[in-house]
Amino acid sequence: MIEYAYRELSEYHRVRGTFLLPPVLNEFRREYPAIHVEIVEANSMDLENMLKNGTIDIALIILPAKTLKHNIQVLMRDEICIIAGSSHPVLKFAQPSPPSSKSRIPKYINLKDAIEFEFLLSDYDTILGRESRRIFREHDLIPKVHNEKLSAFMAASMGAAGLGLAFTYYCARNYYSQAEFLSLESGR
Repeated sequence: MIEYAYRELSEYHRVRGTFLLPPVLNEFRREYPAIHVEIVEANSMDLENMLKNGTIDIALIILPAKTLKHNIQVLMRDEICIIAGSSHPVLKFAQPSPPSSKSRIPKYINLKDAIEFEFLLSDYDTILGRESRRIFREHDLIPKVHNEKLSAFMAASMGAAGLGLAFTYYCARNYYSQAEFLSLESGR
């Protein structure tokens, strides 16, 4: 599981910000119409540096924070999962998540069953890029990858279109309604 946090007011991480920020900004604008909010988009690691340097006042980042140790509040929990097109052949390996699973995702996949398919990876300097590579190492798997420097949004979009498998966050289900989301946590 991944936790999101904020510290003081400015940026929401790109993927989650797409879904979370507009309604919050609408409400904020209604209550404080004279205050202008400038949005800065960057990855969590860059946002931490901007907070430390005083460039921004608030950030939505993914925990664990690398350098921030204080003034962090958990806003929500989300899960890194696999996104696939609705007709991707990996779906034949998907199984219902058992009741014992901590995942909210209805289906899960054993990563070993998915390794024969192409993966679309985010760049190394992103949380999803770093975490996806850690997950493969943890399972002693070497993925087939032709695109490994994609933005998280591009990788998820390509995965949703059926062009490969990508790692994303489960909150993205609100954006990719035709895609399939597969947990990596079987609960077994």
